Amino acid sequence: MDHMGDWMLPGAALALLVIAGIVLVAFDDVAMGLLSLRWKRAKPAAAGADGEALGREPQRRLTVYAGRAWHRVKPRRSLAAILEPAAASRQVLPRSNTRRMVLLVPLLSLVLSGCGVNNIPTYEEQAKAKWSDVLNQYQRRNDLIPNLVETVKGFAQQERTVLEAVTAARASATSIKVDASTITDPEAFKKFQDAQAQLSGALGRLLAISENYPDLKSNQNFLALQSQLEGTENRIAVARHDYIEAVRLYNTELITFPGRIWKWILYGSKKPMEEFTVDDSVKQVPKVKFN
Repeated sequence: MDHMGDWMLPGAALALLVIAGIVLVAFDDVAMGLLSLRWKRAKPAAAGADGEALGREPQRRLTVYAGRAWHRVKPRRSLAAILEPAAASRQVLPRSNTRRMVLLVPLLSLVLSGCGVNNIPTYEEQAKAKWSDVLNQYQRRNDLIPNLVETVKGFAQQERTVLEAVTAARASATSIKVDASTITDPEAFKKFQDAQAQLSGALGRLLAISENYPDLKSNQNFLALQSQLEGTENRIAVARHDYIEAVRLYNTELITFPGRIWKWILYGSKKPMEEFTVDDSVKQVPKVKFN
């Protein structure tokens, strides 16, 4: 609703501009009509070959009898008298058309921009930028995992199952091809999300085993990696939230007025984007048992 309110705020100003443009164009048309009428009523100053003035108002028509037919003919006019009003009109009309175009083009641009013609591509680019932030944070986490695994392995070699699970989950997450088209492909997006969720679970189990190894908990390298990993997880959460908000804005624009009209006219190939969903394990309420 916020973006709809922002769209409606300049509505009054745009309406006034449109009305002003219409009035100016209408005034221009009236002026051209008066000018054309003036040229029609103008008296030619040239004279015919017989010396008689040709500019009398109104012009008299002569009726002559030729054989059995009656003919009404105009007095002869010189070529200069005929061409003078036409030449003058040709000089005025192009200037009027130019003025009309100068008025209408900026008004049309303002109206189109105020009606949200650029909202869909703008929101799309914003969502793609947020998606890039998500990918960057996930890549940052992937870069921390090898050092973390090696550090834990030095103190807890018997936790081979957990270490192998983390390594396999990381390999699975990095093997998925991800690009800008992923966010409009439901199947590809689900694969990416599932792989990242699996990696998050494996990392959680890896960090949990540190409680069983006091020497590992006190290791400075492990503490530094653990701190970096926690910070990265927080950045991932923020990036995902920003991406979800950007996608919500974009998807809403596709199905609401006036974005729906612009999509039908100009952006028919645009598809809704996918959003992150909460994992089922997170939705489950913890079970508390009392002995």
